[in-house]
Amino acid sequence: MQKLWLGSKKLRCVAHILCAHLVLFYSFSVFGLSSSEVLNRIPDRDRKDLEELFNYLVKRTTFSYTLFGDKPVSWFVISLPEFPKLKTSKKIIHRFSGQTPLWSKWQIWKIYEKDFPLKNFLLIEDTNSYNAHRKDIFFINKKYFIETVNQHKKTFQKVLNRQVSGKILLKEVENKSCLQSILAHNDLLLGILLGFGEHNSSLYQQREDLGVSYKQYKSILVKNAPEFEKLEKKAEEITNVLQPIENYEYSPLLIGTVQFVADLECPQTKACQKKYNLWREKICLMYSKGNLLEITLSALVQE
Repeated sequence: MQKLWLGSKKLRCVAHILCAHLVLFYSFSVFGLSSSEVLNRIPDRDRKDLEELFNYLVKRTTFSYTLFGDKPVSWFVISLPEFPKLKTSKKIIHRFSGQTPLWSKWQIWKIYEKDFPLKNFLLIEDTNSYNAHRKDIFFINKKYFIETVNQHKKTFQKVLNRQVSGKILLKEVENKSCLQSILAHNDLLLGILLGFGEHNSSLYQQREDLGVSYKQYKSILVKNAPEFEKLEKKAEEITNVLQPIENYEYSPLLIGTVQFVADLECPQTKACQKKYNLWREKICLMYSKGNLLEITLSALVQE
């Protein structure tokens, strides 16, 4: 009897979600409601989760610079719930899943995302290359993704060793719902798309390559070998050049700043800093005019 009750409860839950989708879809297709009006039809509990999710994305990540500005890609990581391996009750499992509240809020977005069709953006969930208990989330501005790849086409073609264009890569990302494998897990290409500039991204990639070489030499050379010291010195030089960009005017009450390590003396870096500071002022002004969730979703679904 208990199994039957649980099964019927699960069916009722599924039916509730399906009904919600049908209502929202009908609202969009027949009545032509705005995203704000459709949002008001979502249950209060789910709406609260969506508010907390996008509040985090806007204030703690670079999400809004991709939504409103010309930053091609934004990237953030969500930790997955780690359940104990032993048999446990549902109550205990719920307690463990509560350790990653952002993940549960992301799951609420996954339920409703089709009701907010994105035409100019992609919001994809990718596998984290280094940690199975995390997910990489990439938010992509299609227009600036294509423009950036085309602007650095020679670099992309050299690294990927094939003919590519912005439209081709975007289509591959969209079809496979992943980004890093399409970019061959290359930090130079990812850095360019994250809006850090080719010079800074190239330095970062060089340092990563030196780290790999360092480990390879370490396994076959003695500690004081000349080649080993040469790698150490080169890596140290790059590390000294790559310094974090700091913004002392940052306030958690406003939107997050674009932070990355960079060659602070490079004109490209200074131009990036100036651009992102201006975008931050513009975006803060936009959000000062209304509800954060409504403004964000309206921008996401715009034609």
